[in-house]
Formats: sequence, C-alpha cells, structure tokens
Amino acid sequence: MTSPAPRLSPLRPFWLLLPLGILFLASLVRLVQLQVFPDPDHVGSALRNAHREARLEAPRAPLLDVDGHVLAQDAQRFRLVLDCPSQYRRHLQPAFPRSVAMAELQPIFQAAGLDPERLIPVVLDPERDRYAILAPGLSSRTARRVQELLNAVPGSGLRLEPYWERVFPQGRALGQIVGLTRVDADAHGQSRHGVFGLEQYFDAALRGQDGCKTNLVVGSQHGVNPLLRYVPAQEAPPVPTTLDAVLAVRAREELAKVMEKYRPEWVTAVVVDCVTGDLLAALALPDFDPNPGARRRTNARGEAVGVALPGLAPVHPGSTFKPFVLARALEAGVLRDGQRFSQEDGAWRLGGRVIHNAERVPGRPLSWEEVLIYSSNIGAGKIGLELGAERLRALLHDFGFWELPLLRPLEYRVGQYPGAQRWEGEQARVYTIPSVSMGHQITLTPLRLAYAYAALVNGGRLLLPRLRSDAPVVVRREVLAPDTSRRIRAALRGVAEEPERTWLPRFDDLDWGGKSGTADLRTEVAEDGYTCLFVAFGPVDEPRVVTVVVVHKPAQGGHFGSTLAGPAAARILHHAITGQDRRAGVKSLDSPRPLDMVARN
Repeated sequence: MTSPAPRLSPLRPFWLLLPLGILFLASLVRLVQLQVFPDPDHVGSALRNAHREARLEAPRAPLLDVDGHVLAQDAQRFRLVLDCPSQYRRHLQPAFPRSVAMAELQPIFQAAGLDPERLIPVVLDPERDRYAILAPGLSSRTARRVQELLNAVPGSGLRLEPYWERVFPQGRALGQIVGLTRVDADAHGQSRHGVFGLEQYFDAALRGQDGCKTNLVVGSQHGVNPLLRYVPAQEAPPVPTTLDAVLAVRAREELAKVMEKYRPEWVTAVVVDCVTGDLLAALALPDFDPNPGARRRTNARGEAVGVALPGLAPVHPGSTFKPFVLARALEAGVLRDGQRFSQEDGAWRLGGRVIHNAERVPGRPLSWEEVLIYSSNIGAGKIGLELGAERLRALLHDFGFWELPLLRPLEYRVGQYPGAQRWEGEQARVYTIPSVSMGHQITLTPLRLAYAYAALVNGGRLLLPRLRSDAPVVVRREVLAPDTSRRIRAALRGVAEEPERTWLPRFDDLDWGGKSGTADLRTEVAEDGYTCLFVAFGPVDEPRVVTVVVVHKPAQGGHFGSTLAGPAAARILHHAITGQDRRAGVKSLDSPRPLDMVARN
C-alpha cells in the first residue's frame, strides 16, 4: 500500500523563503536596470541627497596701471553668519543658562566690532531658523580673532563665510574709467561681473576659473561631512592697462581748480599717447569713490552723482574742429601760399544768415595760419566752402569721428552729424558747410576728439585706442601727409604763443600747441550755457601726448575755452610728458600724494 504524498505546511521553510526570494529577484533586476539603464533624474536626485557641492568663486584679477600700481583688486573678506536650526544650537538647549550663553557670545561680537546687545538676542531667538548675515566686510585679521573665539564656543550656530570684495586703491582719481562690479544671480548661484568702465571692458579677462568642493552629507547636514572632491579656484593673471595713476591724481587736482574757480556742471579730461594710442587718463568732476562702503552723492531724483564719465559722451566741439578743415584744405590744394581771407568787418552775410567773428579776431584779411591762431569763424567758413561738401564729408569719415564705437561698451554713443539732405544745394552752401567748418551742427566724444588730434599732429596716423599695455600698436589708416601735419602743428603752436594769451602757461622744458573751442548751447540745443574746450599737445616737433579738457556750463568766469579749459589742459599735458620722462629716467617728478586710499587691516 502506497503512502500519501506529503502536503506543504504554511510553516514549512519554502513558504517563508518564497517572499524573500521574490524580493531578492526584484531587487537584483532593479539593480541591473539601474546599472545598465540608469535614469539621469534618479541618479542626480540621489547624488544631491548624499552630496553637497559648493562652488568656490575665483577672485577677479587685478587691474594695473602702466607702472604697476593697482587700480582694482579683490580682497578676502568674511561674513559672520547664523546658519543652523535652533534645535541644534547649543545655547538654546533646555536648561542652558542664558547668562552663560550671553557671556560666551559677547566676546565674539566684540571681536568683530559689532554691538552685542543688538545681536545676542538674534542668536538666542528660537524662532530664528533661517540663514542670516550678521556682519559683512570683516578683514582677514578680524576674522582670525573671531574664529579663535568661535572654536572655543562650539555649537553656537555662528560661522565665518569667506567671499571676495573688490577694492580700488587709487580711489576717486580713476574711479569712473576703472568702473565697478555687481553681484547677480546666474546658473551657479551668485556671480560678479563688471557693470561699466574697464571692469566691464575686460570682464572676460578678469574672470578666473571657479573651483568646487564636494562633501558627503552626514548627520542631517550638521555632522562632520567628509570631503570627497576639491578643485581650488584659480585667479586669472593681472591685466596691465595703459592708464597712469600718478597722472590721474595730478589731472584731478587741475580739474578741481577749474570746478572751484568757474563752478561748471562738470569738467572732464582725456589724455592719450600720440605715438602708441595709449589711453593715459580719463576722468571727470564730480566723481565718486568706488570703494565698498563709501558714501556717494545723489541728486534730487535720487540718482548717483559723479558716476558717469563725460569724456565718453558726445559734446559740441566748437572751434577745436577748425584745424581738421584747414588740414584737409591743405591736402586738397585749395589753400595757396600768400592767400588771405577777408573778415568782412566781422559780419559775413551769406544767403539769409550772418556769420560773426569773436571780438578778438582782427578785422584785417588773415592767412590760413591766422584763421587758426585767432579762431576766425568767417575764415573757417570760407575755407570750408572752397573745400566743398564731398571733401568735407570725406574728412569726417577719414578721421573716424562717427564710426561704430571702438571701445564698446565703454563708448556707448558716438555723436551726431547732419543728414544727407543737409549736404545738398543751398542748404549745404549757406548753412551746413560753414557751420560744420566752425564746429557746429555736430557732436562727438572728447575721446574721439583726442584720438583725431593725435592723428592730426603725429604725422597723419589714426591710431586704434589701446587700453592694454601689452597689446600691439594698431594704425587704423593714414589720414594726412606728414608735411601737412607739420604745418598744422606749427600753426597751433601760434595759439599757445600768441602774446595776448597771458593766461596760457609757458614751460621752459616744453614747447606745446593747442586749440580752443566754445559752443553756445542756445544755438546748438536751445539750452542756456556754454561748452568750453581746449586741446593741447606737445612737444610740437615730435608730439607724444594730446590732452582734451571740457568745461560744461560754467556759472562764473566767462565762457571762452581758451581761458577756462586752456590752463588746465596745458598743465595736465606737462604732467603727462614729465611723467613719461620720469619713467625713461630723463628727469625726476615730485612724489605724488599717497595713492593708496584703502585701509589695510
């Protein structure tokens, strides 16, 4: 007789192991799936939960002047922050004496130069669970003192957070052209970038390579987090500029004298090297201190005063434009030796308008050199008519007065000139040609005017503006014959040497020339006031530097460019050339006042 087959009991091992086997097989299948066909979203989520990655911001590279003085640099700063939930803060634990907590926290805040009475209640507030910055801008020395005290009081919830702060050791002297930085949000969090000036122009070169630090998160992010990966930030190499910080200090002193004596709305100066195209200085008053924490003036509308640089904004050139017309007339052969231009008793009737000379222009017929020396409107208008519309328009193009901005985004506008219809027929003959020949109906930036004058006096080479001292010198094109340039220089020397102009400086060690300009804003833009200009260059025989000074809307002292802007332009020119001589070892220059305006601690 056969025995019955055994029955499976619910308590037998098979039934107990079957669910575990199914779970094991499912887990194995899932692990294989994750290895062979990983889901990027799941992988990323898992890593984010297990890892904490922090970006290490690279410091911005320093900006240096032509002699190596620091114009802008990053300084290591620290923030004292509260960054811990209340349940983990030692001083908020049950039965922890408040008096002991206050005694431990007070030295920390005192070492940071903070008010303990104001901040201790913040730290001891159990409702304060969010990240909070208690004090920014701590120096490295202060941070070391605070960190020693924090080490002695573990669990306070306080920590020091490092960051970079941009400082400007030259202060106001070149603040407008050096520019500022700003912190904005980007894909990685917070990022600094230049917002104007050289900080914006060289932004890509100033940015270093950010680093990163990855930690394994343990203890609900409040334990000891092991370091998994560390890539240090790398600072970019310094950017050597063509700016001259010592010259800027001297130039600012000259502009301050103009502001005090004539009380204009603003005054600006641009200084360029005639040989290389280097921008040596560009500044204006009012100005501002770019350093962090500095107080900045605002107008009635709450707008910052002194941040803009008028040297990069268009102005009416007035009679400073006349030498270009006469230079092109010499090139075209429309000026003959011995030719004289009648001054029409100071009032030239042309069509339906009357063109007047200034009071000091002689009434006798003038040579073309005297037209420049005495700044005759009538003579310039007549020469412009002989030159003709097409050649005058070609002159404007050749000198690059209104080409697209060469220093974008520094130079955001290039100025205005008459439209095509104004260069035709009677409109051109009576109004456009004579007016443009006198420097009216047009605007251009002082920067463009400076580089155009450099070409006018350096033998006819229109140079590309150069802002890096290690960049090549670039000649954009030849705009004048060297002999024409020499003849114009000789005539402009007469402007500076004219005996009646006693207000213009004479230097034993510098032979210089220049040209003044005055624009009556009532006829230009229907606005009260004047724009007064002077362009100086030297030495006359071998020009090295051009300086442009513009005085806008003086409130006292007259309105002639020669008297208001001329002395400052000449003295800034002299400072620039003696500074070049100092670097070349020819002569010494008196030590400037201290340039470093940033406290070191």
